[in-house]
Amino acid sequence: MYDKLKEIDQMKDDFVSVASHELKTPLTAIKSYLYMVEKEMAGQLPEKVVKRLEIMKVSVGRLESLVHDLLNVSKLEQNKLDMSLSVVETNAVIQEIVDQLLPTAETKNLALVFEPTVENLKIMAQPDRLREVLINLIGNAIKYTPIGSVTVTRVIEKDKLQIMVKDTGIGIAPEDKAKLFQKFSRIKAEDHNEIPGTGLGLWITKKLVEKMKGEIYVDSIMEQGTVFTLMFGVVKE
Repeated sequence: MYDKLKEIDQMKDDFVSVASHELKTPLTAIKSYLYMVEKEMAGQLPEKVVKRLEIMKVSVGRLESLVHDLLNVSKLEQNKLDMSLSVVETNAVIQEIVDQLLPTAETKNLALVFEPTVENLKIMAQPDRLREVLINLIGNAIKYTPIGSVTVTRVIEKDKLQIMVKDTGIGIAPEDKAKLFQKFSRIKAEDHNEIPGTGLGLWITKKLVEKMKGEIYVDSIMEQGTVFTLMFGVVKE
């Protein structure tokens, strides 16, 4: 029975992996043709057609996010993600992600601020995986903050670097906080049921942080905001 269950579980992982890869090709084609239509027909399309193209772009973006999450889940469970650690300068990586997500924050009239310390502290991490963790946390903070700000700060404590993502958003209820890092867990709040998401992002984030020998914590108060804290050992020169 154990061997059979293990075989079924492997079949599930293989199916998710293959299906996700197969979805990437048509999504890339759709995205490319949308870009071509916008570029070649710029200024010639009726306003209602432009709006429909924007809806299509948003839908493709959501599908891409879903496929990306499913691929990451599959790779994490099969230990196929590149997790080779190297020295990473945290200032540069955080600033890069903040700059990348700033336009998203600005569309919601949110302040997105990075408060770097004078010292550019270094940690051991996988650079691409660290970027993904920061994109997930900062992106979520923007997504669940209707008004106010998202602030990224760093604190050094006992040879540990704490990277904190703080928002003034809707907060997380205690019952949601207890299962926040589980697969397919979504924050439940009135008037926010339409916020898109797979419920996989924080599960992936936690797994990635742990594989980089780090820790992640969350503190939140309903209607006041949330703070996610990443903790990594500092590399000494």
